[in-house]
Amino acid sequence: MDMIASYLKIDPFRFRWINALDEGDLSPTGEPWKGINLKETMTAAVEASSWGKPKPDKHYGIGIACAERPTGTGESSAVVIVNGDGSVNIISGSSDPGTGSRTILCQIVAEALKVPMDRITINLVDTDSAPFDQGAGAGRTTFVAGLSAYHAALEVRKELVQQAAKILNCPQEQAQELIETRDGFLFMKSDPGKKTSYAQAVKASKKSQLMAEETFSSNEMDDTCFATHIAEVQVDPERGVVDVLRITAAHDIGFAINPAAAEGQIEGGVLQGVGFTLLEEMRRTEGKVANPTLTDYKLCTPRDAPEIVPLLIEGAPGAGPFNAKAIGETPTCPVAAAVANAVYDAVGVRITDLPITGEKIVKALKESGAVRQMAVTRRKEREHEI
Repeated sequence: MDMIASYLKIDPFRFRWINALDEGDLSPTGEPWKGINLKETMTAAVEASSWGKPKPDKHYGIGIACAERPTGTGESSAVVIVNGDGSVNIISGSSDPGTGSRTILCQIVAEALKVPMDRITINLVDTDSAPFDQGAGAGRTTFVAGLSAYHAALEVRKELVQQAAKILNCPQEQAQELIETRDGFLFMKSDPGKKTSYAQAVKASKKSQLMAEETFSSNEMDDTCFATHIAEVQVDPERGVVDVLRITAAHDIGFAINPAAAEGQIEGGVLQGVGFTLLEEMRRTEGKVANPTLTDYKLCTPRDAPEIVPLLIEGAPGAGPFNAKAIGETPTCPVAAAVANAVYDAVGVRITDLPITGEKIVKALKESGAVRQMAVTRRKEREHEI
């Protein structure tokens, strides 16, 4: 995008803005895009970064990149149980290798059942007892596993309401409209003082617990997520070392079920993207991997982490619970392009293959003649100081 913008002599931001998707634009398959928030992420990232401001140093650079990624698909099942004491259990096959599903599923069920989080426990990935889940990945956990848990919670809520109707002397056929739930209690809308607890509703069923199992399956990518990243870097032209100073990451997330977790996903994805951009490379010699261990295969450490400014852009509804969208992989996607564009802005050479190493930058500078010009400039500066 930047190379085309440069050829057309258009500002990189403006070029992206002109070509940005809007609500109702058609996809390559002819279907209308919906839930589009790309321009909102662009505006937020520019306002929170140093874009358009004077450069603090001649070897400082700033670059922008946008990304799009659809929400994942697949199948997941969940069981939601309300026990005789009013507490709630969730059983899901969803795993939590950093997806945050343990917390997110509890929050989704807590909101659907209107019970405090401390009344909920969750069991994940016990293949002897948990229902099927396709696995974590592709930004599908909140969408697929979340909706299965959400639908199961709604089914249990319906049964709780029907049992509460017996206690509250409410007509069974009107119970779903006349009874509300809040804080683990069921009460009449017309008379909030007339209420009963979840524990009493379970007891009225003459069972030890009420439960529901639901499966959600989707083979369609029902929505898509957008992001805009702006990278700020400092480049040492003599050694080619790139210091990523800050990355401003604005993400279209629909609705943030857990803002802190969403920001954590962005921060982790950005750091992974920095490693992918500057360090990670599987080298091969005569068909063998030359760096097979973490001693040789370089990853980002906290010392390499830039300042990360995560921005959660809500408003465009997603297909997940409470209009949430995916966040898993998207934060990694724009990092490499944003950093590469920032490097070009800093020293005037464009590296188009990853990782962006010092050797590649120095070689490109030599080939462009820029190194010689920089050396002459530095010599003149020293002579002037003397």
